[in-house]
Amino acid sequence: MSDYKTIERELLGIGQAEMQNIVFQILDKQYTPTNIVNLGSASGVQTTRYGTPDVFLQLSNGNYIYAEVTIQKNQLLDKIKKDIEKCKENAKTLLDKNANVEKVIFACVGKIE
Repeated sequence: MSDYKTIERELLGIGQAEMQNIVFQILDKQYTPTNIVNLGSASGVQTTRYGTPDVFLQLSNGNYIYAEVTIQKNQLLDKIKKDIEKCKENAKTLLDKNANVEKVIFACVGKIE
């Protein structure tokens, strides 16, 4: 079996908390942020908690990146739309009023149809 198929199979079998931790690690390495917060993760346990966005990071230029993570497989497009709206609303209260959200990343294991 190819490495790609092995990774795909493993990702389909993980839980929400594991998925958020994987995304957190990838974003931390890819962007080397000045600050990164895993709002959707409960510390010390493999469970999630309510938080929007699930992960956010501040870049060296002062801008932010939000990440929403899901293992939901059905009605994924609707979930993406709702999560993006929640991120827009949350940016008004979570960040400084002059802060700029550079991008919103949506990480999922399902197929968007």
